[in-house]
Amino acid sequence: TSFFQPKPEPLIGLDIGEAGLGWVELAPAGRGELRLESCGVEALEPGCIVAGHIERFDEVTAALQRLTLAAGSRH
Repeated sequence: TSFFQPKPEPLIGLDIGEAGLGWVELAPAGRGELRLESCGVEALEPGCIVAGHIERFDEVTAALQRLTLAAGSRH
């Protein structure tokens, strides 16, 4: 890479399940390797997600906001 090329953005993985949300943020560490930048888990109340469908969107959104703040992500 060149000095003038922007640094690659981190990869973000979000797992949305009936029991909770999972967050992983990976950043390039050089030589094709990745470094864990942040991670976290936030529990959801029963009934927020049923059979793979979001039933209570506002509650899932609030949980995702809490999760990203707790994980310390800047993205």
